[in-house]
Amino acid sequence: QALAGRRAAKIHFDASRAAASAIQASFRGAACRREYDKTISSLILIQAIVRTSLMRGSYTATIGAVVRLQAFAREVEAKKKYQSIITGSIKLQAIARRITTQRRYDATRRVAIVSQSFARQIKARREYLSAIKAIVLLQSTARMASERRKYSAVCLSVIRAQACIRRTIAERRAARRREEVRVVAQQNHAAVVVQSYWRRFVAKEEFAESIVSALLIQMYWRRHQAICKVERLKAERERRLQLELEEQRNNAATLIQSTWRGYYHEMAYVDAIIAATIIQAYTRRYMSQCAYSKQLQIYKEDQAKE
Repeated sequence: QALAGRRAAKIHFDASRAAASAIQASFRGAACRREYDKTISSLILIQAIVRTSLMRGSYTATIGAVVRLQAFAREVEAKKKYQSIITGSIKLQAIARRITTQRRYDATRRVAIVSQSFARQIKARREYLSAIKAIVLLQSTARMASERRKYSAVCLSVIRAQACIRRTIAERRAARRREEVRVVAQQNHAAVVVQSYWRRFVAKEEFAESIVSALLIQMYWRRHQAICKVERLKAERERRLQLELEEQRNNAATLIQSTWRGYYHEMAYVDAIIAATIIQAYTRRYMSQCAYSKQLQIYKEDQAKE
């Protein structure tokens, strides 16, 4: 019985040890499986994180490229709008300058016309005053001649009356010879006085006629000089206007040529920028497609390996 008891105890001990070993092996297998599952989960999580970061980097690069393209397109559009605004403002400035120049020219023309009319008025007034002075001088000369004629007639009448009275007195008081001599002497003296007055009157008439002739000659000569001067001024003014018009035409042609050349070069520059932008866009698109294809191939290879 003791031996059977020992054998039963040994069998029980062996069964308990085998059960404990099986339990320990099962527990260790479960622990190892848990650790393996945790490692696999960690590796899968790490692979997902890496793939997410790679996809995020490519997506961020693609988004950055798209944003840069949008910014460049907006910049080009804004530049076009700015150029159109600048062109419109330049045209408005040209129109405003042309209107201002026209107004200044009209004002200068009105001032010149007023000055010319004022100068002509002053000239006409001077000519009128000189003519009035000449007429007044002629009138005074004519009146002086008329008064001298009247005075000569009165003197002659007085002399005649005196001669008659003296002749009568001489006939009454003195001898005939003395009276005749006195009368002859008085008559000679009167004749001399009359001749001197007549010669003086004739000389004054000739002098007045010469003065009038000289005034007429001076008037016609001054009129001729004024007409010649006006014609010279008109010719000079027409020449200056022609030169100013020619200079304005040259300036306008130069401005138009410079504006057209600037516009042509600017449009060529804009076309070159647009062409370069299109080439860059296609190049970046091709590069992004190649990068995306490589990443997709790597991802498929990783999926195939798993």
